[in-house]
Amino acid sequence: MCVPFWLLPPKKEFMWGASMSSAIMEPDADGSLAYHCMSDTLESSVRFLGNVWGIHETDNILYFQGDGCVVKYLNGKYTAIEMNAKIDCSNMVNGILYIGTDRGVWLLVGNTFFPLQGADALASKRIRGIIPYKKGVLVVTAYNGLYYCDGRTMEPFITGAEEFMRENEVFCVAKKDDKIALGTIHKGLVLVDCSTMQLKYFNENNGLRNNTVLSVSFDTTGNLWAGLDSGIDYVCLSSPFTNLYSYPYSLRHGIYGGGRRRLSLFRHQSGAVLHFLSGTDERRFAGYPSDAPI
Repeated sequence: MCVPFWLLPPKKEFMWGASMSSAIMEPDADGSLAYHCMSDTLESSVRFLGNVWGIHETDNILYFQGDGCVVKYLNGKYTAIEMNAKIDCSNMVNGILYIGTDRGVWLLVGNTFFPLQGADALASKRIRGIIPYKKGVLVVTAYNGLYYCDGRTMEPFITGAEEFMRENEVFCVAKKDDKIALGTIHKGLVLVDCSTMQLKYFNENNGLRNNTVLSVSFDTTGNLWAGLDSGIDYVCLSSPFTNLYSYPYSLRHGIYGGGRRRLSLFRHQSGAVLHFLSGTDERRFAGYPSDAPI
């Protein structure tokens, strides 16, 4: 069973949600984590809220996103807020809880959901994520690209990866500064730099162990973690080296030279091209100083 979990600052408590349950791991005096089941304290009417896919905190209020409702925890009291729709994702943006459903995007005001104004067309699309952008939000869909919504109007947010997203089904999203990472079901990751609209692709052809990306997150250094169908991969975006070829031109097994020796090509941040021949100690560098560190 896949169990999502969250670290809530500043108390350094771990919270997680699983099928029909949620709990908190709180450090005791000696630093050991003590388990406290929160589901047992819920009223029977909201105890079985289904899978818990998201936990959010703002202004000392906790929100648990289930399959069809959100449970609000405030001052020791739980309140179930029914959505009457399938909830696919949620996010807290500027203190407001947004949810993506099979009836479009909604936001929570008090204990009532209201539709996102100007975004009625999203009701026919599969919502995969909602992230902050400028004065509004970007809504990420599974097949139809991204849309910018400012609470009044909606317009497509063109990245250049629309065909890629349509063919490979976006499943998850993460954002840090000007970079947006989109994980797909069929072809790994695409990284969008919103300041330049440059795209980078990461998949089995150039490093990922699996093309099915089920979760993605940036760390504090700006590098990327990807939860895959089998395992976890770390994409070091700060590395001075990148693969010379990226999707759709990457070759899973490299380029083979004479004697069937595999040739691997990399580009250094200086612009130099490096190649390595497998099975030998031979390394050749074009435009790379001989005394510079590799």
